[in-house]
Amino acid sequence: MYEKYMKYLYKDTMSVLRFQEQLDEEDGTTASELELLEELIDIPCHISSLKLDDQTKITVDGVKKITKLKIFCDPKYEIVAGDQIVAIKKAEGREISYTGVAGMPVMGITQEFVLLESAET
Repeated sequence: MYEKYMKYLYKDTMSVLRFQEQLDEEDGTTASELELLEELIDIPCHISSLKLDDQTKITVDGVKKITKLKIFCDPKYEIVAGDQIVAIKKAEGREISYTGVAGMPVMGITQEFVLLESAET
């Protein structure tokens, strides 16, 4: 029933990268590599700022180091804590990109999770 409203609510997009184990055929060892999951590219979502008392903005010498955002998406997509998220907020004709690590998802009518974006030093 709520699916028809999702196109109005989820105007932003995100893609998910996840560590996948790769087997080395020659020596039999495994290694983890971060891979973009084809089924989790350009997922419709809604990116929201947290209310002021929940925000975590750490600054050093006036330079932002960590930003905390909340992302909502359809629960049919499997988001796992620790996934690398590349999210694009579409606002007023502009696109703002965020890259960070997903927290533990909370399920309901929608799925929501906190994204921690760390500025590069």
